[in-house]
Amino acid sequence: MKAAVLTVSDGVSAGERDDASGDLLVELLGAEGYEVERRVVPDDREAIADAIVELAEDAALVLTTGGTGLGPRDVTPEASAEVIDRPAPGIAEAIRADSIAKTPHGLLSRGIAGVRDRTLVVNLPRRLRGAAAGTPPRARAARRRADCTPADMISGAATYPRRFASLVKIEHTVFALPFAYVGALLCVNRIPSAHDLVWITLAMIGARSLAMGLNRLIDAAIDARNPRTAGRELPSGLLSRAQVVVFCLASLALFLVAVFQLDPIVRWLWPIPVAAFVIYPYLKRWTWLSHLWLGAVDGLAPIGAWVAITGHLPWPAWALGGAVALWVAGFDLFYSLFDLEFDREQGLHSFATQFGERRLFWGARLAHAATVALLAAVGFGLHLGSLYWVGVAAVAALLAYEHALVRPGDLRRLNAAFFTMNGIISVVFFGFVLAEAAA
Repeated sequence: MKAAVLTVSDGVSAGERDDASGDLLVELLGAEGYEVERRVVPDDREAIADAIVELAEDAALVLTTGGTGLGPRDVTPEASAEVIDRPAPGIAEAIRADSIAKTPHGLLSRGIAGVRDRTLVVNLPRRLRGAAAGTPPRARAARRRADCTPADMISGAATYPRRFASLVKIEHTVFALPFAYVGALLCVNRIPSAHDLVWITLAMIGARSLAMGLNRLIDAAIDARNPRTAGRELPSGLLSRAQVVVFCLASLALFLVAVFQLDPIVRWLWPIPVAAFVIYPYLKRWTWLSHLWLGAVDGLAPIGAWVAITGHLPWPAWALGGAVALWVAGFDLFYSLFDLEFDREQGLHSFATQFGERRLFWGARLAHAATVALLAAVGFGLHLGSLYWVGVAAVAALLAYEHALVRPGDLRRLNAAFFTMNGIISVVFFGFVLAEAAA
């Protein structure tokens, strides 16, 4: 389940103050198995309201901290009231009563709570009990582990599968895995054997888990500095570097075991994707071409499935891989907008920092137009039937809708454009290709 922590503070936003309460909330939510997104905004009513709207598109729970007092810039309750559909005063009253029992300052809190669509939004004060000033989340997590009882250890061990699933964004598997199946279906124009499908699936799981684990290890320091990613498992101390290294080795082992069950040629090709996984996290330090590299890495999914079954790669296989590569590169351009200001501050490279937001939208449009053209080329090259072409038309329509959701200067529905629409695109296209193969 996804949650979000929104810190409202001029000082934290300007980098002049530590975000102790935000650190604590991220740590506590992560310990309960939540996948946490983090955001920091100044004490500005419009910025607070926009942030809540964006976070609520993807999270089941949004906790704000700060801006609930009586100061002239304490406007979190007013901003929250603008975007909440139904108030939940009982929650706010219970939080206030608990605060009053601990400190008279609780009388001054004006926080509210309520529901926006299906997301619970709760205002919390800036100073939370237990947020030790100056103590980083990793140190608090270590102290908590040292103080835990055997029962706590059993309960904590049960959270590790969820933490590793969150580490690799397991839900994002929907982007690449369906296209691996598309490659497997189109290479034989029928449903492949269960043996091939099972081992392709396991190879994809191992490869993707390895890629994400390596990305988190290599980018751990950058993630710790970025308010949006500081709540991830490594920066927050929910997982140690040693644990993630072991996870990566296990993922590599799974990938290799699966590869050796498929066509003999792939036993010689497996170092190619592994090398690509290692290189990708470093590219944003040097070049904006990292978007295209990520696309090429994901484009290996249908190509790998194709050669794993047939042992050869005709041009339609490469065209299919190119379509996936440009599709992923296009929506990764959108994804980079989440960190545009941070990338500029840190000297990291992306298309947006190099060419600007407006040109980024044109780049994404061109990439996705080329995606549709390459999918059409695959259809012509393999002489596919009407169901495949309906699938191509569906992809074109969904991509057009995705681009209608966001525009330069209006990124309020960026989460929906990136996560929701691209998941739908991959599943819908796979469905039509499956129907074509089964026909």
